[in-house]
Amino acid sequence: MEMTKKQQVIFDYIIEYIEDHQYPPSVRDIAAHFDLASAGGVHKHLKNLVEKGFISLDPNVSRSIRVLKGAGIVSPETTFNPQTVELPLMGSVAAGQPIEHYLENETMTLPEFMVRRPDRSYLLKVRGNSMVEESILDGDLVIVERQDHANNGEMVIAMVDYKEATLKRFYHEGKRVRLQPANFDMEPIYVDTNRISIQGIVKGVLRSY
Repeated sequence: MEMTKKQQVIFDYIIEYIEDHQYPPSVRDIAAHFDLASAGGVHKHLKNLVEKGFISLDPNVSRSIRVLKGAGIVSPETTFNPQTVELPLMGSVAAGQPIEHYLENETMTLPEFMVRRPDRSYLLKVRGNSMVEESILDGDLVIVERQDHANNGEMVIAMVDYKEATLKRFYHEGKRVRLQPANFDMEPIYVDTNRISIQGIVKGVLRSY
């Protein structure tokens, strides 16, 4: 099946991006390049390219576009086939609630370039909308790198009083810490430094469409 002119332009951009960066573009990259206000149009074109056999992609993983050989268009050097790593899905986290640990040994396979320290990383499912203005929504998965300290402005998984976990931006302010939500309707959480422990730093977000 042949591409439309718009699909051809997007397909050419994907190939050019991979050749320049050695990894595929995200949906946001494509939307920004073509000055598209919504990612919906990009998803539609990518879906058509998948159905026509020009690319493959995993809708649950960012930057998962893979250009397929066989159409007489793509050289082997252009095909992107990333190494992968498996991360454990440890549970879910919501504002003001304990981490709900999953009993099953569930894992998810991700492209290696998405995870800087696989040996120290895991996944958590987000519950609630405390970080909605950071585009982290209820049901998303966050990639967390284990670390017991944080710099101001980093997004953390923090445990308060060793029983309540929350996903927030971290700010150290004198003898207390401010845990800042990204939701206009929610107030920040202020706690003394001796009441908080950092469980990890959020390094990425995954979403199912």
